[in-house]
Amino acid sequence: MRLIVLGLMMLTGMTTAVYVMNYLTTYATATLHMPSSLGFAATVAVGATGMVVEPLGGLASDRFGRKPVMMAPWALLLVATVPAFHLLSDLRSGAALIGLAVVLKALGSAASSSMLAALTEGLPAAIRSGAVGLVYALAITVSAARPSSWSPG
Repeated sequence: MRLIVLGLMMLTGMTTAVYVMNYLTTYATATLHMPSSLGFAATVAVGATGMVVEPLGGLASDRFGRKPVMMAPWALLLVATVPAFHLLSDLRSGAALIGLAVVLKALGSAASSSMLAALTEGLPAAIRSGAVGLVYALAITVSAARPSSWSPG
């Protein structure tokens, strides 16, 4: 049960980080009034960073263990996110946008490979796929849910 709760928390955090990265283009163009080409460049930077860092995170996880490779990047991501967006809001430059995209995605990607491996390995083989699917579905639901009293925008 402990693993399920921890897995839910980790997947909820991972999903939230993915949502932030997915809406970076919208944030850059609609809120910061940057050109759409620059917003899309951030999306490309996010994708390229994920392609490079996720396998490296998996390799690091195999070499140094799951826990350190999960926890260190998540702690840095937790500490870096608000200051990074504050800096981006102040600078409103392409370099700040791409830098934010690369740094935040690298931190999230470094941890995600080991987190998914640790969750999967910690479950009995007989229930592994169903349990991971259920925990993932619950994490998505928790991440996407918002009270009806919230107003968009």
